[in-house]
Amino acid sequence: EEDVTAYEAVYHKVDIPMQKQEDAKDLNPRIHFAVYGKDQEEDRECLTGEEAEAAWVAKKIIELTTPGESGKAKYKYYDITVLFKTYALQPLYERTFLNYGIPYNTEVVTGFFNDGPANDIFSFMRICAYKTDSLAYAQVLRSPFVNLTNTEVNEIILQSPVPFEAEAKGILSGESLERYERAGKFYEELSLSSQTQSITSTLDSLWYEYGYRYETMWNRKVSMYSSFYDRAFELARQADLNSESLASFTDSVRSLNNEAEKLDNMDIPIEKSSGVTIMTIHKSKGLEFPVVFICGSHKSNPNSSNSAPVYSSREFGISINTPPCSSFAGRGKTSELNYFYNKVNEEEKAMEAAELRRVAYVAVTRAESEVYITGIANKNYPSDGDNAQKFLIGEGEDKANPASILQIFSPLIYFYEDRENAPFTFENIQPISRKEIPELESGLRGNSAKEKYDFAKEAAPLYDAAKEIQKEEVKPLYIFPSLLEKENPSANGSTGAGISSVYGIDTESGSIPYKEINDIVESTGKDGRYAFSFDSFGTIAHAYMQAAVSAQDVFYPQSAVAGLEGSKDKIMAIESICKQMAEGFKSSETGKAAFESEWKKTEFPFKSRIGNKIAKGTMDLIFKSGDGSYTIVDYKTNQSVQPQIYYTQLASYRRAAAQILGVGEESVKCVLYYLRFAKAVDISGECAKVDLEEFAQ
Repeated sequence: EEDVTAYEAVYHKVDIPMQKQEDAKDLNPRIHFAVYGKDQEEDRECLTGEEAEAAWVAKKIIELTTPGESGKAKYKYYDITVLFKTYALQPLYERTFLNYGIPYNTEVVTGFFNDGPANDIFSFMRICAYKTDSLAYAQVLRSPFVNLTNTEVNEIILQSPVPFEAEAKGILSGESLERYERAGKFYEELSLSSQTQSITSTLDSLWYEYGYRYETMWNRKVSMYSSFYDRAFELARQADLNSESLASFTDSVRSLNNEAEKLDNMDIPIEKSSGVTIMTIHKSKGLEFPVVFICGSHKSNPNSSNSAPVYSSREFGISINTPPCSSFAGRGKTSELNYFYNKVNEEEKAMEAAELRRVAYVAVTRAESEVYITGIANKNYPSDGDNAQKFLIGEGEDKANPASILQIFSPLIYFYEDRENAPFTFENIQPISRKEIPELESGLRGNSAKEKYDFAKEAAPLYDAAKEIQKEEVKPLYIFPSLLEKENPSANGSTGAGISSVYGIDTESGSIPYKEINDIVESTGKDGRYAFSFDSFGTIAHAYMQAAVSAQDVFYPQSAVAGLEGSKDKIMAIESICKQMAEGFKSSETGKAAFESEWKKTEFPFKSRIGNKIAKGTMDLIFKSGDGSYTIVDYKTNQSVQPQIYYTQLASYRRAAAQILGVGEESVKCVLYYLRFAKAVDISGECAKVDLEEFAQ
């Protein structure tokens, strides 16, 4: 037996008895190849090779699941599984299955923003956070929320890019105008409530109250999107737990725009329909399915390159890719002249080929009854049997490492090309015109307003007789001490009469420190709402304080200044004020003590148990003094000094710090630092009197 490398599997020759070969002549092959030829001319009106492959798979699935003369189908949708080596092709197959009306389930969500609901709902949430995002506004106008035509959308935005501020009566009429005005009213309510409610509540309003959910229930063409809410809700829930703002949340979900980007950490129970399963070969290990489609079998691994300045290998360690000397100029790239890379590269390719053979074995053996292997005969596919032989395992100078599953099977395909009784079928996938892609309309109920109205009228007696089920309210496990002021505005002396009264300002005396902040905020206001709010200023001020204490560069999210609409003068004024506040803190007694401390933390996140609840928040600053005690500093940008508002908040911080640091609560001081007044207020005594267990009820 010849020596076999440690990374390669051991293969044995298997001889099939003649009798078995004779018996096999009467059996139908259960292995099927379907390949799109590389020499086929593609018309502009035709699908690309990969699109044609996906369409062929969809047609074959319909064929396998359509009842025959006996009235029974050979297979059900849930008997079929589509396998890929990577997730790159999943969005294409999802779109194709939707066009052909094939129900499906996916193990991993990719191309999240390819789906209409994601674009529509997150765009609506985005214009609540960013009024100047005209692209998101255009998406909302075209979505089912408003359902305007492209021409109407262009005219509306040209008149005013600010959401629902255009005078639409001169542009729209009839139902279009009615939908626009109704959506504008809903936007006004939602943009206001989204400033104080959780992100999950905002999502609920869009999904349930505004009816997007019912569109997925009624219109079977988009029924695949019904599980969108569960995934979106989980993203929103995680954002709420991390105390993210709506602006921050919409920024983060935009990272999922990439079609190949997949959702991670989505371990949520989703009720799956009885459809085709889509997954990777890796995910399918240990599972079996009646019918398996191995799609995109022509896909190869990205070619390994040595483009970095430094090359590292397990065998030779680190080597530097130095530019070649003049005598080697023109002999190749720097990476190709690295001796260690060239020496290891061939072995790495052989290891990748060995792994690819194992992947192919896993994929084919997932099938219980039938397996379909589809792909494209691209430029890497061997042109004849002689070229295909080099991908067989064995010795020989002409030996090559296969880079795709289709290359692994190419010797088999060519061997039986002109022979009878092949153990598989082979079919050439023909070019497909884009006009042949079906529209999912026939056989489904209509999607007109009249049909929906008639259905609602017919179902009205059933709903009228229904009993409302009262569910028990489940109180949240987490509590957020920093939100106490927002949750109870009356504690701040708010009368709701305007900015001045909310912040307890003596406007007559004109003694507000840094009054220019108020002027800038009020300059962005309309109808009692402010594009640049005091919370926005607070975010920037906290960033400057953090940078000052930690001796780092200042960084704050651009969403904080989005409401200033790019005004350099206003942005510079805000930043100048924040710099002055940071310098004032540095020169204060509290600031000096913090800078002298050998142990200090800024933006220190924590979780702490209080009774049966978990308090969660972030301390602006905590530092250790020379006597072994600790001081918590919470920055406030208020326009008046009212420390009583924050006793419970700082008491919670104090409890958490004591638990984390393993000290008594009496060893932790609580200090409020009012940035506008450059004034520190020690509220340790008052915090010690707070009954936190009562707070956690």
